[in-house]
Formats: sequence, C-alpha cells, structure tokens
Amino acid sequence: MTESPEDTVAHELTALLAEALKRLHALGDADTASTLAARAWSVLRTAHPKQAHKMDGLLHLFTGVLHRP
Repeated sequence: MTESPEDTVAHELTALLAEALKRLHALGDADTASTLAARAWSVLRTAHPKQAHKMDGLLHLFTGVLHRP
C-alpha cells in the first residue's frame, strides 16, 4: 500500500522530531524531551498511529522504562 502525501509528511516530520528529541535528551534535558515526545504522541495517536508508536518508544527510552529489569 502506498503512503498518502499526508502520511509521507507525517513520517518525515516525526523522523526529524525524533532526531531533535534524541539530541535534546543527549544534552541532558530528559524532562523536556519526554514532555515533547508525550505531546507529539497525543497529536499523532489517532491519525498517524505508526508515528505515535515511535514517539511512545522514545518516551519510554527517555524515562528509563526500557532499561529497568
């Protein structure tokens, strides 16, 4: 199935946002990176669930959930 132009834009913008959030987190601002990832998830979750899933993964990474035993 081919992506619509809207889906392509959402995918590209999500990739750019993810890169920026990872850099922000790496600079030591985990709180802001987490907050922005959560807000992005909220915006994307209905119309673009695949992109929302990426934000969800980042949020878990930023909050340390993925590193807990």
